[in-house]
Amino acid sequence: MKNVLSLFLVLFIIACEQNEIQQEAVETAIPVKTVPAKSEAVSVDFKTLSNFELPIADPTMADQDDLKFIVDALPVTVSTLQNQQIKIKGFMVPLKFNKEEKIISFMFTADQGACCQGKIPALNEVIYCSTEKAYPDLRDTYIEVSGKFLIKPELDKSNDSVSLYTMEIDSIKELQLKTPAKDPGLSF
Repeated sequence: MKNVLSLFLVLFIIACEQNEIQQEAVETAIPVKTVPAKSEAVSVDFKTLSNFELPIADPTMADQDDLKFIVDALPVTVSTLQNQQIKIKGFMVPLKFNKEEKIISFMFTADQGACCQGKIPALNEVIYCSTEKAYPDLRDTYIEVSGKFLIKPELDKSNDSVSLYTMEIDSIKELQLKTPAKDPGLSF
């Protein structure tokens, strides 16, 4: 995929030189369609955030310029969430702790086993979350997080990670998983 992007870039540069097109400096910020922020948090689920195909097969091999292709592929249902207050349910995968061993940043996913025990989530199936208020370690607890949702594709060279979605967390609420109803026809 990287070779295809490199070839595309070379062909584009040649075309620009032949047509004497002057290139302007490209801003580092990636434009995203936005709507004015609402005051009440909108309920969102991971199906909404991930119900589209990523245009880059392996985002871990992408560079910052490649990430704009991902933003361009976002459906309107996702891009209109930019800068909105949202609430979403799922599980945390702790990343950073403060001195009191409370969590200050974490990855948020729909799947409890998204760390080591289960399927590795796709780029559009995880939200990088940070918070000024530290929270207890709730990694095996079903929770609802609320906060400002941002579409902010970034490469973190320090730990070789890529993120698409981020949230500035305002609150975390513990939830109870519903116990499935026992089928009277089954006996164990």
